[in-house]
Amino acid sequence: MPSVLELSLRELAEIVEGMIDGETALATTVQLGPRRVAIHSARVEPGSIFVALQGKRDGHQWVRSALEQGASCAIVKTDWAGPMQTGRAVRVASPLIALQRLARWYRQQLACDVVAVAGTVGKTTTKEAIVSFLNETEFCYGSPGSYNSQIGVALSILDCPLGADRAVIEVAATEPGELSKIAEMLRPSTLVISAVGDRYQSAFGSVDAYVKEICELTRFQPKGGTVISGSRRIDVTPFVPEHLTLHSPFGNAWPIVSEERIANGKTLITLQTARGGVRQVEVLTSSTWLANDVATAAATATIFGKPPRTQQYAPISLDLQTWRSPSGAYLLRSAAVDDPMAWRVAIADAYAAAASTGHVFFVLSDSANSLTRETLGTLGEGPADRRGSILVTEGPAAMVLGEMKIGLEVRVLPNASEIGRAVTGFVAPGDVIAVFAGRSQLIEGVSKELMNAMAPARLRVDIGAIEQNLALVRKQCPGARVMSVVKAGAYGANAPEIARHLAALGVDEFAVSDADEGAELRRSGISLPILVLHPTPDEFDKAYHAHLTLCIHSEELLEAAIAAPSRVVAVHVECETGMNRTGLPAELVVTALQQLHAAGIRVAGLFSHLAAADDPALDDFTRKQLQNFTQIVGDVTRAGLPMPTRHILASSGIIRFPEYALDMVRVGVAMLGIAPSEHCRGVPLVPALTLLSKLIERRTLHEGDRVGYGGSYRASSTMDVGVVQLGYADGIHRAFGARGSVIIDGQHCQVIGIISMDSLVVDLSNCPTAQVDSDVLFFGTQDGATQSLEAVAEAMGTIPYEVIGGLGSRIQRIFVRY
Repeated sequence: MPSVLELSLRELAEIVEGMIDGETALATTVQLGPRRVAIHSARVEPGSIFVALQGKRDGHQWVRSALEQGASCAIVKTDWAGPMQTGRAVRVASPLIALQRLARWYRQQLACDVVAVAGTVGKTTTKEAIVSFLNETEFCYGSPGSYNSQIGVALSILDCPLGADRAVIEVAATEPGELSKIAEMLRPSTLVISAVGDRYQSAFGSVDAYVKEICELTRFQPKGGTVISGSRRIDVTPFVPEHLTLHSPFGNAWPIVSEERIANGKTLITLQTARGGVRQVEVLTSSTWLANDVATAAATATIFGKPPRTQQYAPISLDLQTWRSPSGAYLLRSAAVDDPMAWRVAIADAYAAAASTGHVFFVLSDSANSLTRETLGTLGEGPADRRGSILVTEGPAAMVLGEMKIGLEVRVLPNASEIGRAVTGFVAPGDVIAVFAGRSQLIEGVSKELMNAMAPARLRVDIGAIEQNLALVRKQCPGARVMSVVKAGAYGANAPEIARHLAALGVDEFAVSDADEGAELRRSGISLPILVLHPTPDEFDKAYHAHLTLCIHSEELLEAAIAAPSRVVAVHVECETGMNRTGLPAELVVTALQQLHAAGIRVAGLFSHLAAADDPALDDFTRKQLQNFTQIVGDVTRAGLPMPTRHILASSGIIRFPEYALDMVRVGVAMLGIAPSEHCRGVPLVPALTLLSKLIERRTLHEGDRVGYGGSYRASSTMDVGVVQLGYADGIHRAFGARGSVIIDGQHCQVIGIISMDSLVVDLSNCPTAQVDSDVLFFGTQDGATQSLEAVAEAMGTIPYEVIGGLGSRIQRIFVRY
């Protein structure tokens, strides 16, 4: 199946009921698919469509910029009189309605089932858990973050990969009549209703009116369609059309048997499958609300015939940003939205992140003063053995917390500055500072207020993107186990943190380069199997104490393992099939396995590595390697030996040769959304990394002024330049100074002069708004602007692997989920 749909401009105009501005480009090709429709000019990709929406900011102001960034066309208002290249505009009465028409048409092209998730609270938690459970056995797309409005749902539909087996889209009802419009676009085959709280009252007046509005989403469901309601408070039976099948706790066919609070602040969910089997999922929360949402998701997956396989699930906070400071304290910033469910997830994350002896400090910003008593009360719902304190400024929130007696120490301080001083004095390594701040307040600003300011250079790691990439891998290789390769600090992204999130997402094993990397994962709490790819005999004791699996790729390693079998936990045997780097020769593999078995050593895996799976010009060579490995596997079978877990595909092979997935696949950079080469773009990976720094100086040059070491760059006229704090010691190659550019305030700024160890200089001629402290984007996405890692690597004269692998330790790693 293609990753995008191609349309002519004429076809697009017919779909959105618009007129083409001119006749010169009727055959212009536009594309629909993931990331192919943008409402922000800086998010435009070549061949995509820009929709000029009108809101607080008028998108028509950025039409020219969108076309310059590579948009094939722009959808604009009929009466818009701005500058436009002939034939590149589709004029419509309403760009918003046009966007919704386009989403409705694209929905009709999707072959997958579509699930709508609605409710007053818990929608996002329920949606994320459904996606997580279903992705264990199929490719399930989930709408990003809280994209649940009329615009958000349209964009979510248009972002759904064509190859998805199922799409789960979150939907919000904010006013009567709204969901009938969304239902026309979405046409879900299943409706899932999460918890129904009291937030419906202001807009709908009664719970009946609210549930009726939600059930508008069933308008296009065929006979036998499904409605799943997890609400234990409201029986929705009277509101569900008779031709649909309802599953709910009020009926007899509800899969959830029990939800039991167990030790260590966890909840054990027991469910019964359609065949009478029993599954249990341990949810890492003691919150009844959160557990109910996860139970609804588990019930949904079970009703679909895909009961959860995982035995443990951790609800994941959205709009969450985390950073481990150099002092060892953990800073967690969550949005101070008036949503008890969002707070429960963030509170659970805070306690989970604290060390066994750590203390959690909940810091409430001034925005907490507008929160309801119910939301503030969630601070008292942590585990029984919690160690926490609340720091809050004087005001209504402090008064409410004082009255509620929620079981935590509440420290009331006169202002935010005093809170910052208090945190600095109290916090120790292993503690967690959980800050509830406004959505616009990023973790960098929080760190500046509460602790020493974060260094300007930051690498943001998007956990939601990683989750979607993992789902794509499982779609490519259904049934195969997943080994996540997190060597070299997870390619520069911070291995312990990445591994913690990947473990929660259900990967089966990890691989690292050496025993020290494996031991670091163990110290961070990772308990899954860890394969050391390049051990030495001297590291065997270290590997044994950290319970690491060894790769046997040479006769020397084989001899060392057999000589000390009691000090070997398990091994994977690597076979040489043509790469000629590491691996036992084919003729020695069977003998090696026999010797290992005779010594009592558990052989957990048999594998090889493809040298050129990313290059179509060498496909004959790659197929020869695959044939060689198949021959080795056959030799093992004919020798009557137990067959270990077989694996030969890494990221490139997963994308181009998925038919050889065998028992397990190894995923490295693909998990981060990086295509190994231009020939590996058949799977729509989602970039997960964003590299940022800041402008630390702005100055004016005059004609003849020189810049940087050697003075190789001379200003030809008066110009403004800026100094950016990032240099070759941070991994920015000196070659980037000749061809590279960065993005500031949405504008590309050329790098000039020679790059220094700690800084570089950029031309600000295109960006008059740039000021000291402005964010500078190297690659990834920031405030709607995008620059690809591949473009940066090309400018450096290298490959993306080398760029991210070389990012220095001075760059702070921040983990986000939107």
